[in-house]
Amino acid sequence: MGKEFTIYKIKSMSDDKKVKTIYGKFIRKYKFDELPQLLNILGGSMSFVGPRPVLPNYFINQPDYPIELMSLKPGLTGLASYYFYNEDELLDKNHTIIMKSYFLRKNKLNLIYLRNRNFCFDLKIICNTTLKVFRIN
Repeated sequence: MGKEFTIYKIKSMSDDKKVKTIYGKFIRKYKFDELPQLLNILGGSMSFVGPRPVLPNYFINQPDYPIELMSLKPGLTGLASYYFYNEDELLDKNHTIIMKSYFLRKNKLNLIYLRNRNFCFDLKIICNTTLKVFRIN
């Protein structure tokens, strides 16, 4: 918790942060680019449910990050991941306008998770995320 680690992902974007190929769009749409993070879970640096990992420079740009979230292992999915499932689309459309509001809302959802986490809540998040990935709900 609060430690840097290498996160495994399938590359789906070009160096200029654009998803340009049909392959890239497909694996991002269905979150297949996240599957290698199962290795992070097996290695103990991540859990199935928790706040998404943040880059070290995030703390420079977002000094109001709730420090209590650092007590949780980053997760493959989480409450904020579920609610902001279409994060790429949101940030592409209104990047500068919504960034601050977006991060505040995401942090609030992560704090709700922190204060209410238990096995049943984790299971509900995993099930709902899976349904959302496959567009069932």
